[in-house]
Order: sequence, then C-alpha cells, then structure tokens
Amino acid sequence: MRYAVVLLALVACKGEDKRPAEPARAAIAPVAPGVDKPADDMDEKMRHCPISLAGVKATVSDVEGGVQFEVRGQGAAIDDIRKRAKHVVEFAAGRAQAGVHGGGQGGGKMRNCPIVTNGVVIAVDEIAEGAKLTITPASGGSVDDLRNETKARLDKFAFDGVTVERR
Repeated sequence: MRYAVVLLALVACKGEDKRPAEPARAAIAPVAPGVDKPADDMDEKMRHCPISLAGVKATVSDVEGGVQFEVRGQGAAIDDIRKRAKHVVEFAAGRAQAGVHGGGQGGGKMRNCPIVTNGVVIAVDEIAEGAKLTITPASGGSVDDLRNETKARLDKFAFDGVTVERR
C-alpha cells in the first residue's frame, strides 16, 4: 500500500509545468574590435596571441637556446601587442614545467598561436612599435622540439592582414 501512495504522488507531481518558459539564449561569439562579423573558433582561441592582431608584422628567428619573435604594429596595435605579449609570458610561467614539449597537443588554450607556451620560459622586451619575445625550453626541454613546434604552428597560421617573416 505504501508503494501505491508513492506512485500516486509521483504521477500527481508529473502534471503540466505552469511556469513561463525561459527565453532561448543564443550562443554569441565574441567580436574582435573593428570587425563586423562574429569571430570564428580560431579567432577565439587566438585572442591573447600578439601575432593575431590585424596589421601586425612579425619576424621569427632561431636564437641561441630557442626562438625569438619580434612583433610590430602601428597606432593602438602597439599597446595591444605589448599587453598580449605580457599575457603570454604570464600564461607560460603558470604552465612552465620541467620536461619536453607537448608535441603539438598543447593541452592549453593557446595551442594555435605560433608562440609556444607549454614547457617553455618566455622573456619579453618592449621594442619600437611592439615587443620582442624570446622563448626557450624549460629545464629538460629540447631546443629542437621547440623550433619544430614553432615551425609547425607557423605553417598552419593563417590570419589575414598579418605578415610573418622567417629568418
């Protein structure tokens, strides 16, 4: 008899919900400054990458012990480059770990940026019109792995309005 009462209570509670329906919420992608269309997935993942700013000119070169990016822009882009460069340094410092690179798997949100942030140490200096980032492997990491990962990321990097020169 006890089971019948519980079953009856459940059936009675299943009645129609009289609360007003919540309005549907559309997913809205962020919009980059000066862009009229929503950003795509790649844009979203690159929002902190200093090289992804329109109009940026970057030079990438191998240096002793690692890789160096010189990122330059004009006007307001200069401050954005420097701000993003500092963010990349902080991001990498929080994630730096002894050992080898992730082999392109990243595991982080910046795996599409040509600047490797996993298992590295990044130093940033302000230069005329932007910033210079020097990336070296963390303890136990491989310079060759860092350079290979950087090259692989540069090969798939495709942002309109950005010039990347390799030295």
